[in-house]
Amino acid sequence: MSTWGVDPDRVVGILAGVDVEGETLCRAFRDMDTLSSESTSGLAPDGRTSVESAWKDFLSERHRVPGILLRALSRAAGSLTKATDAVVTGDEQMATTMRSTEVNAFERWGIDSADAYQAPGQR
Repeated sequence: MSTWGVDPDRVVGILAGVDVEGETLCRAFRDMDTLSSESTSGLAPDGRTSVESAWKDFLSERHRVPGILLRALSRAAGSLTKATDAVVTGDEQMATTMRSTEVNAFERWGIDSADAYQAPGQR
């Protein structure tokens, strides 16, 4: 029989790692903002704007990439947090229900928990 579970501490560790790695994306996003806001007038000698226009297009495209990644990362981290909460809450509810059921079975019918019926050394 296999079992599964969620270790909330490990999830917190993963999210902390995401925060650290996310800093690189944030830095890239800010760097692209800085490059976009800097004057490009030196790229249009004699009024020809093709290099300036190409540079702006390049920055516009490259600016979107870290932004898209940051949004995806944020959504994934949020989903991981919600899923962890749901699993941990469900585990706690199942444990409470199980304890309540065992107490009820013992009080109403005299049926003890499965542990009570195991031979010594098997518990």
